[in-house]
Amino acid sequence: MQVDHSVPLLALRGVWRGGLRSETERDNGASQLLARLFTKGTSHRGATEIARLTDAMACTLGGQAGRSTLGLSAELLSRHFEAGFRLFAECLAEPAFAPEEVDRERHLQVQEIRSRDDSPGAVAFELFQATLYRQHPWRMSRLGTEETIARLDPDVLAAHLTTRYPRSRLTLAMVGDVDPGRAVALAEELLGGVAPTGGAELQPRPEQAPEGRREAHRALDRKQIHLLHGFLGLTVHDRERDALDVLVAALSGQAGRLFVELRDRRGLAYSVSAAAVEGLDPGFFAVHIATSPDKLTLAREAIDVELARVLEGGISDDELERARCYLVGGHEIGLQRVAARAAALSFDTAYGLGPEHHRGYPERILAITREDVLAAARRVMKPEQAVVAMVGPGL
Repeated sequence: MQVDHSVPLLALRGVWRGGLRSETERDNGASQLLARLFTKGTSHRGATEIARLTDAMACTLGGQAGRSTLGLSAELLSRHFEAGFRLFAECLAEPAFAPEEVDRERHLQVQEIRSRDDSPGAVAFELFQATLYRQHPWRMSRLGTEETIARLDPDVLAAHLTTRYPRSRLTLAMVGDVDPGRAVALAEELLGGVAPTGGAELQPRPEQAPEGRREAHRALDRKQIHLLHGFLGLTVHDRERDALDVLVAALSGQAGRLFVELRDRRGLAYSVSAAAVEGLDPGFFAVHIATSPDKLTLAREAIDVELARVLEGGISDDELERARCYLVGGHEIGLQRVAARAAALSFDTAYGLGPEHHRGYPERILAITREDVLAAARRVMKPEQAVVAMVGPGL
């Protein structure tokens, strides 16, 4: 809990470890569907009444499912704390899974699955992950498939929530204008005192780095080709993840090396960026470029050249300073919102990093050196283990 009386707002976040990481090929997409259904009816009230109550309190309330987590968040005026928290806890602990609501949300999720091709960049990221991961659940789509969604009826969803997400393993975070004693008492009343139930947390088999280069193509009738070139990455517990953040910031953005070299100087890209994703298990580092089909060969060669430059000499002093300032500034601006602080607090705690971990981010980033960045790059970016995924016309 973080108390902040500067504005009359309060953010709540309830998080379980799980999400896509806890799914199998039979129940793929269950986390996304559960997140949709948290606010679609409880044991005591239906979706319409929940919507009416949130509107009356000017409260935002919604479920989230990610690669490693499932949960519910709320942001409300502090004068509505008790009523808002009671509704939040009810949605989190007592979702009803009414058949008509499950059918409606399954239909909407299937529509999202069918419309994925409207976002070729997202398709390219899914193809990249399906090519990088051979065993880990992150090889699957967070939305699932039409076949898996059809199996997720109310009984299956209720059992999934009970066994994979017992209340005893919930992480609850509160940030904002609240009385700590009152908040703890209400949390104990509504969500506390629960004996451990459900099965053990699923632990996926660790993914091994590719033994050789992998490449995958998917034809898609669009004007651009989206290409990802990347590698198996780090976990949230890895000390070098901050150095990798600095490398990503140095390569990305309109002043970043990739944008300047590939788009401004050579005209090879509509857009280009780098990304690093960490999780409870190794994530990935990748470069993403959108280019025209006639420039694909040159774009691929240029990415190889730029990554080789990084492996040879790292980044410059100017790039280091710009990247560190960008990351620290973005971090501080982001944490001005109570909702962002509640998210950071809940995730850091759920991941086992400690509730204060995010507060030390600026100091850790400012301590990163060029040598740190080069060491992280050489650890992750092994050319013989690269994974390339391409989506676009003529592939």
